[in-house]
Amino acid sequence: MNLIGSFILFAMLVSTSARSDSKASKSKSTKASSNTIVYLFRHAEQQRTTTTLGTATSAYNVVYNGDIVDIAAIDGDTIGSNYDDACGSTHCAEELNPLGLMRASMLGQWFQDNGILSSTTDIFATSKRRTQQTVLPAAALAEMTVQTFPVDGTELDPQSARRTTCPTIDAIKNVSNGSQILVASHTSAIYQIMGPGVDGECTGFGIDISDDDIFPKDDRGSVPRAEYGFIWKFSIDAEGNAQFLKRIDFKLDLITG
Repeated sequence: MNLIGSFILFAMLVSTSARSDSKASKSKSTKASSNTIVYLFRHAEQQRTTTTLGTATSAYNVVYNGDIVDIAAIDGDTIGSNYDDACGSTHCAEELNPLGLMRASMLGQWFQDNGILSSTTDIFATSKRRTQQTVLPAAALAEMTVQTFPVDGTELDPQSARRTTCPTIDAIKNVSNGSQILVASHTSAIYQIMGPGVDGECTGFGIDISDDDIFPKDDRGSVPRAEYGFIWKFSIDAEGNAQFLKRIDFKLDLITG
């Protein structure tokens, strides 16, 4: 079956706080009150690339076991247990698969159709290619540049996506009051950004993420790896106090025929 096929997009409001909002008129009102608005979401569906080591002819598979990476030759000979052993500086990247590229394109269009891009001031991603690819269509429509964090990071450094959490939090805190930001991140970072941050390293925005209906969690306490369609919206006032506004379910339904 063709993986992409035909899709119908459903953008469904799952939960909201005391006030509801939509489209550009509400964005303008939040700017007037000097609240920053953040749309935070995970990167779209990804695939793990098979790579060639340097000038060698052997291809290697990258196997992920949590945040641990095992590099093994296709013939089964293990050659290392970290990126540097086999990947060098440019290989072993994860990137969006065809479905993920479809989601990214439709996500950008959804932000535009709902009047969000017209008042967006910043578009953030991490140093991981898959988050950058997720927001590139929105950035193209808005004629903006994607800012990546940590600013000196690469696909392979830091190795763990979790290490992008504090740089992303700092970047959000450093925007001007009244900004509106799109932020593509990772399962391991999203709740840390909205909630407590990283113990001993940085403080998040202090949102109560205990409601599992709104903030579903896997056994790591992170966004479940099977979920790609959640968008969490929250505001930050001039004093840095954050308020959760709503979660949007951005679902792609495959139509076969």
